[in-house]
Amino acid sequence: MAPTLAILLLLAPSGYTGSTVCAECHSAIAARQRETRHARALRRVPETELAQFTANPLRERGGTEFTYEAAPGGLKAIASLAGERAEILLEWAFGAGAQGVTPVGRRNGKWVEHRISYYRAPARPARTVGHPAASSPDAASALGLVQDPATITRCFGCHATGVGPGPDL
Repeated sequence: MAPTLAILLLLAPSGYTGSTVCAECHSAIAARQRETRHARALRRVPETELAQFTANPLRERGGTEFTYEAAPGGLKAIASLAGERAEILLEWAFGAGAQGVTPVGRRNGKWVEHRISYYRAPARPARTVGHPAASSPDAASALGLVQDPATITRCFGCHATGVGPGPDL
């Protein structure tokens, strides 16, 4: 490492400064990076193709029906099954959309990976990879799989920069 770079690293403030600060000196690199798939590996749900979920309800063979509504900060997913109803605000979308996009939100203080993802081929929503094929036992579990704090921190950590532990990551 060059001595000047080593000194700069020692004098640099600790913590993540963000891509905006980097772009001040490295605008060409930042502009190229914004066009990559990796730059879209984690986005807010309203910035994604998930808005099309609001067009029509989705029905699973087991009887669960999903409806979606635009909401401040994301997309409200409502699961209905056997007279029960449960909902979640889907806030984040994992995936650049080249293969698919999987929404994630919080319900009762816990992170939930939604049961339904959007897949580029065949250009429609379907069950999220890794979710059980069996019918959900109730409306709340139909919303998706609850993720423990360590797992969700790893998910955000791979899809974003500057992620820290804690409920707000």
